[in-house]
Amino acid sequence: MIGLSALRGILCSLPRRKDRHAMLCHVSRRLGISRSLGMPSTLWIEPSNLCNLRCLSCPTGQHRDIGRKKTNMELSEFKKLVDEGGPYAKILVLYHQGEPFLNPHFNDMVRYASQFDLFIKTSTNSHFFTDRDKVRDLIDAGIDELLVCMDGFSQESMERYRVGCDFERVRASLRILSEEKQRAGGNRPIVELQMVIMKHNQHEVERIKAVAKELKFERFSAKLFTVFSPEEARNELIREMAPDNAPSRFRIAEDGTVETIGSFPNECGRVYKEMVICADGTVVSCNCDWVAKNKMGNALETSIREVWNGPAFRAFRRQIKKDRSQIQTCNFCSELRFDSSIKSRLNGETERR
Repeated sequence: MIGLSALRGILCSLPRRKDRHAMLCHVSRRLGISRSLGMPSTLWIEPSNLCNLRCLSCPTGQHRDIGRKKTNMELSEFKKLVDEGGPYAKILVLYHQGEPFLNPHFNDMVRYASQFDLFIKTSTNSHFFTDRDKVRDLIDAGIDELLVCMDGFSQESMERYRVGCDFERVRASLRILSEEKQRAGGNRPIVELQMVIMKHNQHEVERIKAVAKELKFERFSAKLFTVFSPEEARNELIREMAPDNAPSRFRIAEDGTVETIGSFPNECGRVYKEMVICADGTVVSCNCDWVAKNKMGNALETSIREVWNGPAFRAFRRQIKKDRSQIQTCNFCSELRFDSSIKSRLNGETERR
């Protein structure tokens, strides 16, 4: 265990405040205490929890209760949060649930946050890059990384899961994104094309990976199918959709029962370094808390600092150290259990996350 004098020396050697706070978050995790000594090094801010699709495993798309108000975040609210957390954070994820580009202020959010020396990334269902001017503005605003989704190589295949999608619009959107990125020099944003692997599309992996290469994207990822639903409906959907010839986060026994693979270590790094703020300001335990089961407070009503080491967050960290398996949202999480996706850098390298 690192001593106080050694820690003081390490902190003094780090010139940037962001790096010092990231180190303090890491030390807090190693100590296993209920407080995080550093401010969050990763901020998740949800621009919108609305969506244009009805994906089968998503509570937002299926119009179920998500435990918070359904809304777009106002630009003024976003600025308050970034003003408080931006000086300490290194990464800003503009996503949680919903489709971020449904927020009309999205590009302005990126532009404002780029002043804070943040690596800014988001995830999208790929329907919103048909307007070249808006794509150019997004790139110019300073977006660093885009995760774009394509879960099938035809309308029939893609709509099997992403109900309401438009396959041809997605193809056109991705091509425009690629062309505008190349026009801007090709370096930013980093683009990762993601495919959720399911029974009906598992044979299309190489075809969709080829699309990523053709469009000169940097990465392709094959994501493991997951579900957040009441148990009976969840298990039925898993039996129907989980792949039988590809990696999966579920194990289906001969009697049809469903288990999530991997054991539950009583540890989690995310709760010491990441804060997830929903569109209405609700802070949830982590990005696996899709329906706000574990509310930590509200960062718009108080402040990021007040919520970060408030009673709810401290109690949650203690529960993880005591018995993480008793936390429902942890049942869907890959942290320290298994790789949730297989990412291929399109220069030939592979990484697992």
